[in-house]
Amino acid sequence: MIVHRFPEPGYSFLPCDRYFGVIEKFNRKKDYVFTTSEYAECIQQASKNFKVNVEQSMIFNFSQHFEKDFKKVVTNTERVRFKISQYRIFQNSKDHAQNIAVSVTIGTPVFDYFPIMRNAQTELSVQPQKQWYDQALPLKKAKYKDVMQLVKNYVPPNKLYFYRFLKSEAVGPADEISSEDDDDQWKWNGNRPLN
Repeated sequence: MIVHRFPEPGYSFLPCDRYFGVIEKFNRKKDYVFTTSEYAECIQQASKNFKVNVEQSMIFNFSQHFEKDFKKVVTNTERVRFKISQYRIFQNSKDHAQNIAVSVTIGTPVFDYFPIMRNAQTELSVQPQKQWYDQALPLKKAKYKDVMQLVKNYVPPNKLYFYRFLKSEAVGPADEISSEDDDDQWKWNGNRPLN
């Protein structure tokens, strides 16, 4: 049986909350973090228990994979509609994979049962084959503009490689950062570049 318990927002502290504190404490010792790989290194250095190894090729499209097997709109026998955000406990077992048991309370759970599968006899193939993303996702136009402004004002030349590959919904790869920027237009004084 698989049981998911979701604590009340704002009232519970889990082991991961302590881990976030350890990471933040470590990061206060760093002057700057400019790239995602640097941030991953910070997390790994904060504790030997932390491992960071997620690549785009590891993220699969489970939604599309299971779309044919699961219902989009789920109601129980009393015609109550399943609303995922209302529940604090989810239970599922291999013997009853076509149903999910849910409860709105954690202390003394009272379960409602919802049929989630289109066909109770379906055998699920667990691993999807299609990756969720086949390329980098573009940033919203306004976010891209803000990031590029920060890049021009605060990122040293030896870290620009990371930002050149960012894409916007409006433009392609970061054309605003040219190789000339590396050499002539950027002067780094330790705090910020001077134009």
